[in-house]
Amino acid sequence: MLGHSFGGQIAVYVTAHHPELIDTLILSGPAVFRPKRSFHRFVFGLVAKIGKKIFSFPFLEKQSLMAKKVLYRLAHSPDYQATAGIKREIFRKIIREDARALLSKITTRTLVIWGSIDAYTPLKHGKKIVTMMPNAQLKIFTDGRHRLHIQMPDEFFHVIHEFLEKDNHTYFAP
Repeated sequence: MLGHSFGGQIAVYVTAHHPELIDTLILSGPAVFRPKRSFHRFVFGLVAKIGKKIFSFPFLEKQSLMAKKVLYRLAHSPDYQATAGIKREIFRKIIREDARALLSKITTRTLVIWGSIDAYTPLKHGKKIVTMMPNAQLKIFTDGRHRLHIQMPDEFFHVIHEFLEKDNHTYFAP
């Protein structure tokens, strides 16, 4: 199973609760650690509430969408804006769910891949993950960002292929 970012959080959850389904786990910048309360969340929440009031004035309504995009980008949460209604409520709950307690339960052979300059999930999280998982190893991409599979697809594929070959699995055609 391969999970990136939020998908990595889901992959951790599935692997911890159903290890019989997963024989190899690959995590790319997984969003595993979620602070309960943070100054960052408080500030952006406050700015969002104030902005909502300011941009509710008729002469500013047209700029509301752009202001939201900028705010969510600055808050490192561009996916939030793409949700609405019940999806948004589910999204809010999930992005606050910390999965660190699940890591020690995962004994599956795991490759953790991280970009050294990931602005969404810091490298220190990747280093911490591999210390909490008994059978995990970390591969750091120098100058890599959060979306390594897009930024460095050939290198990303090569690292995964090499990891899987060590286990004599034939996941990829030559």
